[in-house]
Order: sequence, then C-alpha cells, then structure tokens
Amino acid sequence: MATFIVLATFTDKGIGKVKDTIGRAEKFKEMAKKSGIAVKDLYWTLGSHDVVAICEAPDDESAEMLMLGCCGRPVCLG
Repeated sequence: MATFIVLATFTDKGIGKVKDTIGRAEKFKEMAKKSGIAVKDLYWTLGSHDVVAICEAPDDESAEMLMLGCCGRPVCLG
C-alpha cells in the first residue's frame, strides 16, 4: 500500500459548518474504507490548509478516485 498525504482547505460553506467537522471526518473515513483506503491520521491545522490526512491506498488511481468522489459532497471535510 502506498502512503498519500492529502491537504484540504475548507470552503466558505465548510467554515460555516465547522462544528460538524468531526462528523464529516468520520464520514470521510467510512467512504475511504469502502474504497479500500485506510485513513491513518487526520489533523486539523492552521495556515494554508485546514486539514491534513495521512492515507494508505492500494494505488494512485484509488486515492485519486476517492478525492474526486469526495469533492463537492457533504461528506467532504471542506
């Protein structure tokens, strides 16, 4: 399994629902698991990016599909 570091930034909508961040993170982990990807660590940060996720995926394509599938959906962190 390859290790991927995912950098995420909250959208304006995501910032407005920051209190739901923990729940959205859990949904992201569930979605990743269904794709065969393990979320090893998840960090909330300050600066350019709001979230850093450390994930293990079987290949580049799996990781990319998770990110593409996540973008714009309510389960996304941002």
